[in-house]
Amino acid sequence: MTFRDNINYMGRRIVRLAFFLVVSIAFLSFASRVNAAVTLLHEFAGGPSDGATPYYGSLAGSGTKLYGITYAGGSAGLGTIFSMNTDGSGYSILHNFAGGGSDGATPESTLVLSGTKLYGTTFVGGDSSLGTIFSMNTDGTGFTLLHEFAGGASDGSKPAIGGLTLSGSVLYGTTSLGGDSNKGTIFSMNTDGTGFTLLREFAGGASDGSDASISTLSLDSGVLYGTTAQGGDSNKGTIFSMNTDGTGFTLLHEFAGGASDSDSPKSMILRDGVIYGASFSGGDSNFGTVYKINTDGTGFTLLHEFAGGGSDGKWPFIGPVISSGVLYGTSVQGGDTNAGVLYQINTDGTGFTLLHEFAGGTADGSSPYSHPFWMSYNLYGIASAGGDTGNGVVYSYALPVPTPVPTLPPLSAAGPSVCSAQAPSSAPHLLKADAFNNSVKLYFVPAGEPVDRYYLAYGLTENNPIYGFEYYQADNTGALSLTIKALKSNTNYYFRIRGGNGCMPGAWSNILRVKTGFGGSQSATTFVASPTPTAASINVNPTSPIPTAMPVLDDNQSTDSGTLGFWGNLCRNLKLFFSSIWQFFVGFFKRY
Repeated sequence: MTFRDNINYMGRRIVRLAFFLVVSIAFLSFASRVNAAVTLLHEFAGGPSDGATPYYGSLAGSGTKLYGITYAGGSAGLGTIFSMNTDGSGYSILHNFAGGGSDGATPESTLVLSGTKLYGTTFVGGDSSLGTIFSMNTDGTGFTLLHEFAGGASDGSKPAIGGLTLSGSVLYGTTSLGGDSNKGTIFSMNTDGTGFTLLREFAGGASDGSDASISTLSLDSGVLYGTTAQGGDSNKGTIFSMNTDGTGFTLLHEFAGGASDSDSPKSMILRDGVIYGASFSGGDSNFGTVYKINTDGTGFTLLHEFAGGGSDGKWPFIGPVISSGVLYGTSVQGGDTNAGVLYQINTDGTGFTLLHEFAGGTADGSSPYSHPFWMSYNLYGIASAGGDTGNGVVYSYALPVPTPVPTLPPLSAAGPSVCSAQAPSSAPHLLKADAFNNSVKLYFVPAGEPVDRYYLAYGLTENNPIYGFEYYQADNTGALSLTIKALKSNTNYYFRIRGGNGCMPGAWSNILRVKTGFGGSQSATTFVASPTPTAASINVNPTSPIPTAMPVLDDNQSTDSGTLGFWGNLCRNLKLFFSSIWQFFVGFFKRY
């Protein structure tokens, strides 16, 4: 074989290799974009022993427990209430709806969790089969019908999908029908079932709302805010406010539809004097919008107009939730397989991102009608279809934990208390660390009581711990651990930790030196003998930019690159591609 033949042969190999790698990169980046960080916690099987078709009710939860409802399934096929742990374990049916005069049926609303009590509504059931309000203990005992809707001029009918709002011992809600004009109502009721009152009976038309079927009331300073799907000048829905005693009803916005407004608004949420919501249609493509408006009716703004297709959502059936200036929501359709999306958008309208594009089938959910539930930097949600039997799923999506601003107290010895609580009675003790390329997991003996939080300080030298954060620790028994992410690889870090209780901090622990990228456990041999640092040895407010310092993460949160997103994975794979090409040419020229 001649040298030219070798060149031609190797050239063909390079072309084939490049084509293969480009296709692989595109596939891996696409896969990471579509499936990043989503976990199926439960796949509904239907039948008498499981729920099915969880349509509109979002999850509720506290700590490590989630509670939800299904529209169908259960022993009577009329829906269930279930509980489960946030890791997917411990799934249990708490109540099987039976319908009739003594029970509800086909629940559609979000549960309200208050201590050990759950409150909710069913769309039908009760004496008139027009829906119910119920309460139940979180262990499944004590199920009670608090109200059975009768319809007509003096009662509501068909309670709203958006669910109840609890304030103290009073529940507020809406119905899609009932009242004088049979166009829906707003009601209040005590949590023991007494004092049921119609606060408003919608009349529809240009000066009133109609059909509050998907409204969720928000309460602020004695004023209720909500939406109706119809009514107003264009009969395309309204946003209203009203005092909790039924007075002062005001239309804040009357939707007009079209490219510059929304149509058929869904539930909304209130935060810091601003209402955020979504509409099923309206906007440029008439596929729905995300909007905001001030509580006085000014400043109506479209934050996003859904366009459908592979890169956007389509038809959001319920409004978003909010956390730390970010809105999270779903749409029933849109995305690459048109099976719905999970999205986020900043409250100023920037940063719209598809977090997940549902694909359906046995490995994913589809058609998410309800909004996600935010808890501890995770989104928990329900999709009405998908999973092994197609009866819907419960899913979780792990959000990145934001970089905190260091809130370290001075590193001086514990001083006189500024409140009644005492300082922790003893310092914590760092035992060992597991080191990875960009993260470190510390293990330590807890500080002596009273302790409800810890302060971590660390830096690149022993006596200059310039980075750190405060975090709360409910369980202060046994060996504790915490993980610090976003560290530089192959770098020495010096860690120390102290306990606190909101009044004054305790003494600092020993210092542990850990080298990232070490690839194993580092323990006693890496301790640095050092006296307790003084206040002068730490700069808690450095003038230079603070490098990324991630707070405590749960042990089940991955330290790999699975949450890099589409562009992060693309860049990583391109780097691998060009590295492979470079190594190929190096080997080629060495050979020839």
